[in-house]
Parts: sequence; structure tokens; C-alpha cells
Amino acid sequence: KLVRRYKKLIENASKDVHKAAAKTAKQIIKSGSLRPLRQSTIDLRKRDGIQGTKPLHATGRLLKSIKGDSKGFHIIEYGKKHNDGFTTSTSSKFIKNFRGKKIAPRPFIEFDEETQNKFTEEFIEGIHKALKK
Repeated sequence: KLVRRYKKLIENASKDVHKAAAKTAKQIIKSGSLRPLRQSTIDLRKRDGIQGTKPLHATGRLLKSIKGDSKGFHIIEYGKKHNDGFTTSTSSKFIKNFRGKKIAPRPFIEFDEETQNKFTEEFIEGIHKALKK
């Protein structure tokens, strides 16, 4: 019975983990608790008519792109770059002072230990139930 239920257990665990990661990432961005924007970035936002100084929350496009399901964690391409850090391209749309500049990471994709433990316990519980039936 465990063999028959194994695929479903994995799917459910995967879906739950990815949904939790998406929820946490959104909460971190909304909280504004990430490394603050530099004044130069704030000035660029003002120049482009974007209000607010929350990091990673200029237009809301990144926030809306964050999703989690049984197939994985989904995010717009530049979201991963901001999470990991990157170097701007020499053909960047930014003003010439930003071309080839290293951008420090703003990690917002994470799991806390409590969440990891919860999913591990639920997965093991599912295995035990499948073995008992």
C-alpha cells in the first residue's frame, strides 16, 4: 500500500513545501525588512515615477509572479537574480553608472527550521498511515 501511495505522498509534500516557500517569500518582500535601497535606486525610482522605498517592491510584478505548486516554486527570472546577487550587463537599461555593477543579494527565498520540521513530520506520518492500512 505504501508503494501505491508513495507518489501521492511525494506530490503532496512537494506542493506544500513550494506553497510555503512562496508564502514566506511574499511575506519577506511585503515586510520591507530586506537590506534598504541605496539613495541612487530611490532616485531612479522617482525618475521613473515609482513611489515607495521597499526593496523588490517597485511595481509588484515580482511579488505577483511568486507561486508554489506540486510542480515547483515559480518566480519571474529576475527574482532569482535578486535573491542570489548578480552583475548588471554592460548593455543594461540602467544609466551608464550601473553597467557592470555587482548587485548584492537580497535573500527572500527561504524556509525556517520550524516549517521544514513540520513537512518532514507530515511526510513521515503519511508513510506510517500507508504502512498501517
